[in-house]
Amino acid sequence: MVFGLHETCDGVRFGRLKFLKVDPHKFDYARINHPEFPKGAQMLARVSVDAVDEVSATERAEEVIDEHLMILNALCTVGVPSLIQVSRTDHVRASFSGKRIGKTVSGMAKLECYGHNRRMPLMGAELRARLKNVVGARVSVRLRAKKCEFSDRILISFQFAGSACVDTHPERSFLMFAIALESLILGSNTHTELTDRLATRTAHLIGRGAEGRKIVLKTTKDLYARRSKIVHAGEYGVPQSQRDYIFMYCMAALSMLAAVPVFRKFKTNAELEAWFAERTLEGPFKSRIKS
Repeated sequence: MVFGLHETCDGVRFGRLKFLKVDPHKFDYARINHPEFPKGAQMLARVSVDAVDEVSATERAEEVIDEHLMILNALCTVGVPSLIQVSRTDHVRASFSGKRIGKTVSGMAKLECYGHNRRMPLMGAELRARLKNVVGARVSVRLRAKKCEFSDRILISFQFAGSACVDTHPERSFLMFAIALESLILGSNTHTELTDRLATRTAHLIGRGAEGRKIVLKTTKDLYARRSKIVHAGEYGVPQSQRDYIFMYCMAALSMLAAVPVFRKFKTNAELEAWFAERTLEGPFKSRIKS
């Protein structure tokens, strides 16, 4: 079962998954004895996997579904934390909290109630539109295609970005976006001059023109400084502007590598390393991506 999908997503294919609308009670009524189990039509994800036995197949299928759903969260995010969240666990059901403020029990105000988990389902029309978009379409193709080093790099980064999109903890969400950007831009090449390499490559990938690259270069260094303060000093508090920037830069970089024609034939990390090397060796802010 997949929660967070509207029943209009019935029949949609994404990567290796196909979403299906099913009423579990019609088929497994005798086995469903939990009183709070949802009634009526539910969305299921179907996937085919190869494994040595049924237990291993089930575990592998769950892993594949979770990977796809995290990427889908990144592709279909509405704000951060996203109002849309798809997963195998029900995060949509509302929860509540309350508070009273005052000096004494007799002087307190009335209990104020607050609703949480105000999320909305991913509608079929929206999902289909996202998967017709060049980025969604290319990601779906990569999920179905034979595994290769370059695709794994993009898809793993999308999974981290998807986790960041649905995380309600600001610092943790910021770090997940940072991990997504680092793993995408740097791969395993993180042994020296990490900040400069990340900032320079990000600038060349998503910056527009000389001035645009200068802005991306400086902002990425600032973002990485914030990341270091969270990781190494346990600092709390991430300005909304930096949260917006790291989301924007991360998604822009993912979209570029997933959809721009020049990258579509890449199979290995070495090809991307060569692409970056060719541009950074030309000198700062001289080249422009041709799509």
